[in-house]
Amino acid sequence: MLKSTIKHKNVEFTELFYDLVFVYAISKTTELIHHLHDGVVGGEAFVAFIITTFVLVDAWMLQTVFTNQYGKNSFLNLSIMFIKMVILLVFAGMIVEDWHNHFDYLCWTIASLSFVLFVQYFAQYYSHGLTKAERISIRGFLGVTGVRVFGMLAASHFPIATGIYIYLATIIVTFLMPIYFRRRFERIDINFVHLVERISLLTIINLGEMIMGIAPFFTLKTFTLSSVLYFTIVACLFMYYFSVLNHSIDEHTDTSGIFLMYSHYPIYIGLIMITVSMSFISNNNANVHFVTLFMYAGIFMFQWAVIANNMYSKPHLSFDAKYYAVQLWIILVGGVASYNLAHSDAAVLHITTAAIVAITVHSIGFFYMRNLKERRRLKKKTIKR
Repeated sequence: MLKSTIKHKNVEFTELFYDLVFVYAISKTTELIHHLHDGVVGGEAFVAFIITTFVLVDAWMLQTVFTNQYGKNSFLNLSIMFIKMVILLVFAGMIVEDWHNHFDYLCWTIASLSFVLFVQYFAQYYSHGLTKAERISIRGFLGVTGVRVFGMLAASHFPIATGIYIYLATIIVTFLMPIYFRRRFERIDINFVHLVERISLLTIINLGEMIMGIAPFFTLKTFTLSSVLYFTIVACLFMYYFSVLNHSIDEHTDTSGIFLMYSHYPIYIGLIMITVSMSFISNNNANVHFVTLFMYAGIFMFQWAVIANNMYSKPHLSFDAKYYAVQLWIILVGGVASYNLAHSDAAVLHITTAAIVAITVHSIGFFYMRNLKERRRLKKKTIKR
């Protein structure tokens, strides 16, 4: 059974430098759904947004796992990282509404990125000192990246009408392959603390995109009470996330981290949906009921994906049925009230802010009371001794 490494592994400066590319890439991904067509986000644009998010986050996750388990600031790894950054910048440049006009180049870029990842794992496979379990695990990653390379190259050789299905099938299959190979991955150690920190950093990048989204409300001409409410929403989402994924995490959790990684896809998608929705609330061309539903769909995805990660919390901080009921009730009441008052952008903003503040205060209050009870229990136990 896998035992996550307890010794802390520091996040390297090279990892932080690598993340800078994703600041730009996430900004470009957000633009895919930052345009309204007849008052709503188009279906094709939303699908493109989802697929692009999967590709970017998947590339980031594969690199994070490699660094977590084998990463060293060697000349080879640094060279490969810089090459990947160049490819990611090219890929980000192609994240536009009319992406289908350069579909073949898009496929080649993803194939190139996957091939570089394949080379990195391949070089590690033949390095000295690896155990049999580590080689078995690496073969799983070689399978994922290899399938994506061949799938993307195959898709690029067909007209988009046919190639798009190969493209989508490749993304979906390689997205699910790590679940199939999870037994391979569970054979080797993972530094859980490092993994949580890295994944949290990508969440910070998404929250940074949200800050950029509300920045236009903070000029001398536009600053109002609404500006404060927008910032309150962002701040509370930050506090809500880190109350669960930072302060309550059990660093000794016995896990491969697969659920942690997969559960963050809806977190990232949800945050971006909230980001664009906040800019749509006061848009006169927006379908107000659609915007309200779209925003609350993002909030719901974010909220329950974060809650799901309570499985990694310390035992005394595990959520109970009452916690789930209160959290669900707050968002449902906020969503229904906002939908019924959707024609008043001020009402929607005030209600949404109140709902997010409420779930955040409830969550932090829950952890505070549980920690207080645990301290009292330990104090009594010490006195008895």
